[in-house]
Amino acid sequence: MKLMRAGVYLAKNVFRIHCANFREQPTERHRLPYEYWLQTVLKD
Repeated sequence: MKLMRAGVYLAKNVFRIHCANFREQPTERHRLPYEYWLQTVLKD
């Protein structure tokens, strides 16, 4: 599935990552500590 939009929200200790498809429906949501956010963004 192709992503249309991805967003990253920054907080003091965590990142919130969300992705939406071309219909603007959420496909993935993650709440991650700083140490793990890059691993999630770069995974296949």
